[in-house]
Amino acid sequence: MEKEFQYMVDFTIQSHEKKELDELMLYQKTMVQKFFSQGKLLNYAFSFENSKAWAIFRATSIKEVIGMVLEFPLAKFTKYEISKLSQYNIHSIKHDFSLN
Repeated sequence: MEKEFQYMVDFTIQSHEKKELDELMLYQKTMVQKFFSQGKLLNYAFSFENSKAWAIFRATSIKEVIGMVLEFPLAKFTKYEISKLSQYNIHSIKHDFSLN
């Protein structure tokens, strides 16, 4: 098995027709969920107001990341920059629940 790395993708949404973009958002969310369920996407954020999106992917190469990015329905509306991360930390909050 090849070693996997984390890559951050910084998306900039280019000029677009709002209606067309809105229509693709459902399909975009579907692809995001697909990559999350496959363990390929670790983090995803989208700012409509700033025309930006950010994602952290787990992949063996930049080529693999590009392949996943191009599967996003919004890819044709974006310019993106990919950075291989030297370090990626995440803090998760564990909630302890009591049934008493």
